[in-house]
Amino acid sequence: MLAPDTGHRRRIEGIGAIFHDLNLGREDVGALVGVTAASRIAYWLLRIRPQLVFLVQTAAYTLGWPAAIALRKTKFVRVAGGVGRALGLSAASQSRSARLVRGSLRLAARLPNVWTLFQLEGDRELFAREALATPSRSWVVPGTGIDTNLWSPKADDAAPATLTVGFVSRLYAEKGVYEFVDAARRLRDRGLRFAIVGAPDVGVRSSVSADEIEQWEHEGIIEWWGQRDDMVATFRALDLLVFPSRHPEGTPRTLIEAAACGVPAIVSDQEGCRAVVADGRSGWVLKSTSADEVAVAIAAVTSDRIELAAAGAAARSRAQASFSLGSTLSAVFSGCGINTAHTTGNQE
Repeated sequence: MLAPDTGHRRRIEGIGAIFHDLNLGREDVGALVGVTAASRIAYWLLRIRPQLVFLVQTAAYTLGWPAAIALRKTKFVRVAGGVGRALGLSAASQSRSARLVRGSLRLAARLPNVWTLFQLEGDRELFAREALATPSRSWVVPGTGIDTNLWSPKADDAAPATLTVGFVSRLYAEKGVYEFVDAARRLRDRGLRFAIVGAPDVGVRSSVSADEIEQWEHEGIIEWWGQRDDMVATFRALDLLVFPSRHPEGTPRTLIEAAACGVPAIVSDQEGCRAVVADGRSGWVLKSTSADEVAVAIAAVTSDRIELAAAGAAARSRAQASFSLGSTLSAVFSGCGINTAHTTGNQE
């Protein structure tokens, strides 16, 4: 694995992976960082000469594909979990780094050993339309598979006296954190508990600042639970998830994990969110992501605990049916040409 060390290196090495710390950069990555990262990726891949390489998310598939020119027998799979900021409708899509991403995608798409894995059919159509991917060398696997035995609801204890409404994400503007806080401010007299889980994303210009979080806590609007690793326990502590994202999402893993834990969600009207949340059954899809709209939705949902519980059960069922780890891995392996029968008994 070639990736930045975000504090989980030992856990990754503990499952048998060889880890190399690599700074891929984030928004508006400088030329020196980009060239250095691309050179290091090429160095390790040429040294290892693997049969299959996954380039996961924008930075990796922007900088990692040049090695495919030399490693013609290696299959490179670009994993597009969403169109990303570079291809979205925000101002970030007009930046220098966004133009670099598009140019890189077009060049890589011409190579016969470069494939693309999407989570959404709409994203595959967009990439094909812009000549960023070749349709014959791409496929769609909805969402990220999870172990629905591990991700499970809390015990059926007595209903909590106070409902907890959560926002779980990286903390920058496009994810809808400001709308969540404004909605919480409007509903501060409704007897609800509002919690934010996540940390400021210093690699993004629109990141929330530590001072802003401190101010929200000081006002008594929200509780900040910080960055957490035990997300099963975190979701079990929530009664409702709110995700009014404007970021061009794939199928957000946060929503899948919450659903598996029996937590219904209020989400923005995006293809990826709708793929996880069935409006009116396992959650609710917003008409807009304004703070007013978010507040109205939260107030309506939390006023009927029976409906809330029913939506949570439906969310759990949907996660089990559509996002199980086994079915997801089978679809990924199949697209990569891996014989799953051969790998069944070999966990390495």
